[in-house]
Amino acid sequence: MKKKIISFFIVLCIAGLSKVRAQDSDGDGITNITDLDDDNDGIPDVSEGYCSNSLFDAGWFGNVPTATQNQDGFWASAPNNPASITYGGAHNNAVVNSSNPFIFSTGLTSSTNGGTLSRWLITGVNTLTLAGAKAGNDYAQYSFTTPAVLTGYREFSKFGWGDQNDNGNYKVGVEVSTNGFSTAGTLLVQDFQIVDGTGSGYEYKVTTALLNAVKLLPNTTYTFRVYIYGADTSTTTVAYEDFQFGTCLSTDTDNDSIPDFLDLDSDNDGCADAIEGDENVTTSLLVTAGGSVTAGTGSVAANENLCAAGTCVNAQGIPNTVNSGGIADIGNDAGQGSGSSGNALINACICYKPSVTSGTVLNTLQGITSLGRARGSENWPAVRKGAWTALEAKTKGFVPNRLTTVQKNALIPVEGMMVYDTTLDCLSIYDGSGWKCFNNQTCPDIL
Repeated sequence: MKKKIISFFIVLCIAGLSKVRAQDSDGDGITNITDLDDDNDGIPDVSEGYCSNSLFDAGWFGNVPTATQNQDGFWASAPNNPASITYGGAHNNAVVNSSNPFIFSTGLTSSTNGGTLSRWLITGVNTLTLAGAKAGNDYAQYSFTTPAVLTGYREFSKFGWGDQNDNGNYKVGVEVSTNGFSTAGTLLVQDFQIVDGTGSGYEYKVTTALLNAVKLLPNTTYTFRVYIYGADTSTTTVAYEDFQFGTCLSTDTDNDSIPDFLDLDSDNDGCADAIEGDENVTTSLLVTAGGSVTAGTGSVAANENLCAAGTCVNAQGIPNTVNSGGIADIGNDAGQGSGSSGNALINACICYKPSVTSGTVLNTLQGITSLGRARGSENWPAVRKGAWTALEAKTKGFVPNRLTTVQKNALIPVEGMMVYDTTLDCLSIYDGSGWKCFNNQTCPDIL
């Protein structure tokens, strides 16, 4: 019967050893690991599918399904009673192509408690700090290699340990490396306390407070060192057993290898996500994006978002424009919803607005038609409601006066005057303060 189990879970979210969450992708001075909006489009990462599907993928076990400490599969569940743990069988080959048996380093002495592989008793846990454990080589080491093709975007997101009530408490720290620690690894966890379970029951401890998160790369070997230190027993002995890790996926709507939470145009429809969120962001509020975030391959959208510095976001890295009291805020909360940013069939930069049918219905009093409806029995154009002018034809087009920019600027304009500017190739309308060139499909309220 198992006396004490420490099951080790690493959950990864998609992406190799690229410390994406230690970076500041949007250049606002807040690192990704803390930033709740890593691309400053105003849509929080969680609303853009960050690490949205977490699953266990593989594990190293001493008693199931074989009597070796090789990588054998994963737990399908982790209940309070270790005797009823369900093992999921073979590892997830979408994440793990091959693996190696785990080892204890030279700084620790291990025994299998009278010959059984149900747990290891580790002696020599005589340092108090992570630095001491590293100096003394006090660690358990695991490694696996990813397949040649990795689907999606994955990165480490949390760790968990199981424990029963024996052999005392201790701490762990975790580092990961892609070169076998020939250079310094990346620190993920430090000083996480493993506390004995109460009574005879099995307890499970989880930390999501990672110091860095790491993107997985294809055909890459990852090595984990689990440093063990801070034992509170006089014998400096602790119990240790199973280890497993999992992964979580982040959404990449347009499959351009940039996850939505780092993509300025997640659906590649040519309209910035900041515009397509569900609050009142207009194009005049957009700025050239800072950091390394882009609209991705295939998008014609400019690399624009709502903030490129640390002066225009809150402490969580969400642009103030869409926070409570912000100029574009309508929800009186932090950030905006995803709106149509993940739907390529809807381009919010083009005007698709339904007719306004409430209020007083007004006749259209002026019209030009080539269909013979003027002065007819249909009461045209009054039957066309709510317009200043109705233009109707099936075989003809309406051509406004065509002027060059020089000719246009020589006019004494009045508000509402409209000409076609042959120099700029656009419909030009005078709004009372200047000529405006209309050459993009859009709605007036996003300009």
